[in-house]
Amino acid sequence: MKLKEWRLYRVLSQAELAELAGVTKSTIVALENQSERRPHPKTLRKLAMALQTEPGRLLERPDPEKEESQQ
Repeated sequence: MKLKEWRLYRVLSQAELAELAGVTKSTIVALENQSERRPHPKTLRKLAMALQTEPGRLLERPDPEKEESQQ
């Protein structure tokens, strides 16, 4: 999961992303450190919504050119 790259791309702290997604900061830390490899599908959707992307895109590295062309 490329959560950290997406979070940094959106210029968010772990705490900010957690608040936007409605999850705990410890969830963000666990996912970024890969101590939790597969988030619950509902959590994945929340994170994607907070990061303004599709859930499947969280499994890829961010590509600013793709993001801009889709808006």
